[in-house]
Amino acid sequence: MRQGFQVGIRFMAALLLLAFSLAGWAQTYSYRGDTFSYDTPSASAGTVTWHTTNASACSGYPNGDDDYADVNISTSTSPANDFTFTFAGVARTSVRIYSNGMLTFGTDNSGLWRDYTNSALPAPAVGAYSGSCPGGTASNVIIPYWTDIVAGTANNTSGASVRYELLGTKPDRRFVISWVNVKLYNQAARYNFQVILYETPTAGGNSNFKFQYTSGSSTGAAATVGVQVSSTDYTQYSYNQPYIDPTVGTAILWYPSTQFTGKQAEYRFDEGIWNGTAGEVKDTSTATYNAVRVGAAASSSTGKVCRGGSFPLNSSNATVSAVATPISPSSQGAIDFWYQSNVRWNAAGSDAMLFDATTTAARPFYLMKTAGGVLKFMVTDSGGTTIPLVTSAQSFNASTWQHVGVTWSINPGSNQTVLKIFLNGVQAAAYRGTSAAGAITALSSVYIGDNRTLGITPSGGTGNSANGYIDEVNFYNKEINAAQAANDMAATRTSCTSIDHFHISHAGSVVNCDTANITFEAHDVAHNQIALSGTTVTVSTSTGHGSWAKITGNGAVTNTGGGSATYTFSNEALIVLGLRNTYAETANIDIAAGTFTERSGAAATCVAADYTSGTTCDADLVFTQAGFRFVDASGNFVGNQIAGNVTGTYYLQAVHNTCTAQGVCSGVCSSIFPSGSAVDIGMAFECSDPSTCQSGQTLTVSPGSGAGSAGTIAGNGAGAVTATSGTYTTKALTFNAVSPNPLPAVPFTFNYTDVGQIRLWARYPASSVTPSVAGSSASFVVKPAGFVLTEIKPTANQAGRCAVATTPAPTVICSSAATDSALFAKAGEAFSVTVTAVNGAGNATPNYGKESSAETVKLTPTNVLGTMNSAPAVNGSFGSFSGGQATGTAFSWDEIGIITLTPSVGDADYLGAGDVTGTISGNVGRFIPDHIDAVVTDGCTTGAYTYSGQPIGLALSARNLAGNVTTNYNATTALSRTVTLAPSPASGTFDPATVNGSAFSVGTASATPKFNFTTLSTAPTTITVGGQDADGVALRASTDAGTKQTTAVRSGRLYLANAYGSEFLPLPMIVQTQYWDNGWKLNRLDSCTSLTVPTSVNGGLTNTLATKTTATLAAPVVSGDAVFRLSAPGAGNVGLADIIGSSVRGANSWLLLSTPFARACFGACGPRSPVIYFRERF
Repeated sequence: MRQGFQVGIRFMAALLLLAFSLAGWAQTYSYRGDTFSYDTPSASAGTVTWHTTNASACSGYPNGDDDYADVNISTSTSPANDFTFTFAGVARTSVRIYSNGMLTFGTDNSGLWRDYTNSALPAPAVGAYSGSCPGGTASNVIIPYWTDIVAGTANNTSGASVRYELLGTKPDRRFVISWVNVKLYNQAARYNFQVILYETPTAGGNSNFKFQYTSGSSTGAAATVGVQVSSTDYTQYSYNQPYIDPTVGTAILWYPSTQFTGKQAEYRFDEGIWNGTAGEVKDTSTATYNAVRVGAAASSSTGKVCRGGSFPLNSSNATVSAVATPISPSSQGAIDFWYQSNVRWNAAGSDAMLFDATTTAARPFYLMKTAGGVLKFMVTDSGGTTIPLVTSAQSFNASTWQHVGVTWSINPGSNQTVLKIFLNGVQAAAYRGTSAAGAITALSSVYIGDNRTLGITPSGGTGNSANGYIDEVNFYNKEINAAQAANDMAATRTSCTSIDHFHISHAGSVVNCDTANITFEAHDVAHNQIALSGTTVTVSTSTGHGSWAKITGNGAVTNTGGGSATYTFSNEALIVLGLRNTYAETANIDIAAGTFTERSGAAATCVAADYTSGTTCDADLVFTQAGFRFVDASGNFVGNQIAGNVTGTYYLQAVHNTCTAQGVCSGVCSSIFPSGSAVDIGMAFECSDPSTCQSGQTLTVSPGSGAGSAGTIAGNGAGAVTATSGTYTTKALTFNAVSPNPLPAVPFTFNYTDVGQIRLWARYPASSVTPSVAGSSASFVVKPAGFVLTEIKPTANQAGRCAVATTPAPTVICSSAATDSALFAKAGEAFSVTVTAVNGAGNATPNYGKESSAETVKLTPTNVLGTMNSAPAVNGSFGSFSGGQATGTAFSWDEIGIITLTPSVGDADYLGAGDVTGTISGNVGRFIPDHIDAVVTDGCTTGAYTYSGQPIGLALSARNLAGNVTTNYNATTALSRTVTLAPSPASGTFDPATVNGSAFSVGTASATPKFNFTTLSTAPTTITVGGQDADGVALRASTDAGTKQTTAVRSGRLYLANAYGSEFLPLPMIVQTQYWDNGWKLNRLDSCTSLTVPTSVNGGLTNTLATKTTATLAAPVVSGDAVFRLSAPGAGNVGLADIIGSSVRGANSWLLLSTPFARACFGACGPRSPVIYFRERF
């Protein structure tokens, strides 16, 4: 018996817990949902020629029924023999096409084409046919839609075919095979689908291929979809399951399981120390999505691969300890990671939030582990529908690593939404169902290890933290498969980047009666500080002289002799050790922990981050018998300063070591000049980084009372000044006993007008090229006093737009905080800003931005209106600095509203001396949406039309230039506007014609306007729902797959026909829905209209019969036809019954009535049909 086809099956798929495992069988291919873009065959496409006899087809049903045809791909293409499709490792040049919705490659003696009864994969072996046609088990089969299809002239079929053609340009061509207008055996419905074979990749390997399904009834409810390389290597997408939606179009991309998806972000958690600095948790994939520690989350030496993240226990949503990423989930994506719980997975009270992006409790997006040991993944679509997915319970022990992952793909269409959970590289749970919204919007960024939002526990979730360790977190912006999760699970590194090298810094010289303070830092390969715990280092001098002591640090110093000592780091990245060495000599300082030294790894190349002294890496430390010291009242070196500000008081001392037997005695620093000595001292400063002192910038030294007169000193470029070289300025100074200095000194302040790393020099005699005494300060940093923003304006000058702090003054100033203030820019549209780094006097600091690793400035937005949502970051950057000033012309902000901008140092750390925050700008805004997406849902979705006067579904979403929702466009902020609807063509009007701004919430609004033709006798017209809001923001079509901005409008009416019949039989009464097209015609697209059964109670049925007839709906509206059935009143009951049209029409008020009522006549009530009753007698 031939297989039939179940037409019109539709249902919402429930949760499916699939026992699918990669370990079950080999799988060469995997799949995921893809963008639907149908390649309709062109006029030049080839057409398959089917067999015409049973013998030639090796089948009892040739002519395109249970038939096959061979097509040579290469010779079917132009140029010939120039296209291959690689399947199962072999470059294929020909394909066998089965009429029953399959393709196969290579030698094929399976006879599978004649098996019209589809089965689950693997497909069973097929027997021989008529003795001469062998059978067997199929291999190398692509199965887009295996069912009993007629694709030729069999079964009295016309207009059905399979067509093929090559499209695109080399090397990205595609060979498209399309089943066109085919049907199922003994069925009438027609439908279309296709397979796209993509060209062999230039890098080699298996090709991708794609299934696409469009108009018709091909839901998959009676078909098999998948791939079978062999009986042990197959992947089944569906078997007799309605997982295909031809209404909106379904696309399934097949790709090699080892063709792994590129990562959106990768967090290895190897930084070593997290202190809340922006961008500290590195995205090692692209560095685009660097994250930051929040709360008590910490970098830890407990990691699955190298280091990891620690997320300590908290059980309140008022405490958040997490890694805050900047990634907001989109409609497709995946996240996987390693997780080690501090308690057994099913321990009582052990609910644990693993990640969360929820800002509103009722719209959750999170993954948690429940106290029952279940992984629970919760997703909310843009319509507010929550979709849960859970695994079976697990009981993993505490302190064991488990690999966890999720993937999601939220799509429009029936059963096109997919969620999956992976556990230790295996798919543990899956959901396939329908999202009415078909997308995700209005989510916040993902927090790893705890709740996303203070005070918010997401619906069905927990306020608890992860209470454990997480490592190796991967984000994807596409759906992934179990093979991808298993690949991430197997990832290792040959070496951990926890420590790459050490960095040493010191003053460069010291009098040997002093202690030299030497700083040691642990660096990773990117020269970032990384905390060490338990690492023992050896520090030493190249001369073998000196002893060490701790200045700062958590550990203890152990001197081992010969200028060496050991120190054990204790969860710290930086220590300062003091070195005493009474020899007058030059020594190099070394540090080692195994193979890691100050010259290992990335430190083999000298960069600014590894400068030891001045602009030299691994610089020597000179111990002198005499020299100058620049110290404060406590004996500390000159610290970091602010440009243009007068410093605190420092002291210049000239000292020498009283010990003459080097290395024997420790010595005491004594003054070279007795108190009251007036001497000429040569003074200078050196610009280390930037390496050039800018013309016009000065450093003024102001000695204390009686110690000399104020004046500028000479500046020198990096390396240009030493004790014996460079430009010095002679200063007449008096050394006096000055409290609290134990030695005679010159008190002084100084003021440097520029920025950068500098140091001070002194020598005596002042002009001698062979001075007896010389010395320098340690290098220190002079930071800008602030930043000033000007020329804030739209990059594309537009009339009526406001600006801030421009020269000349703007025509319209962005000064108001009102929600109806002047327009500045659209969300995502480019605007310009100029920034100036200034000193304390407000003058530009021209060396800013000229550092060896050029410093930049970032802009941080702050909401002016308290009702606005959290402000997203400002996109864009400044150009190169010149004269302390830089301009950026490609800044943008992705939200709407009014903000201020705060400038600060780009990396929040100017030359290692910390951040500088500038002057907050004036109000910048109003920002408005770039456009408003209009998504239309037909009044009749199955028929894809709307009656004139029938409400349509209209979803509006305010969007930025990138197409993301601007959530501040809402009634709470009062930033949303009334939208006026305008049809195109203007053949009628909308009612209502506006959508009030108050209807918007988090950037979206829904409405159900009616479109009314001006003239009812108007032919069907496709209407585009256009218009704009009160700010002129235009409605446009959404770029989301499966959406549209149009609806096909028809003038409709309800046609009621009179009926005549015997009082002994039930009487059918015909009702039709009709539309106008140069006359009233049956609306065969209408299977949507729901009619009301007329009764005496609702006034829809009146009759003169003694025994009243009653009505039932014998057949609801299908393809425009419906039938009411009136019960037989019985013998002696002749007369009339009236069905009232308005009652039957019910809520469908947009349908006109062909007549106010239809009349049923039972028996002889005339006028009547010629025959009342007919019975055949034998």
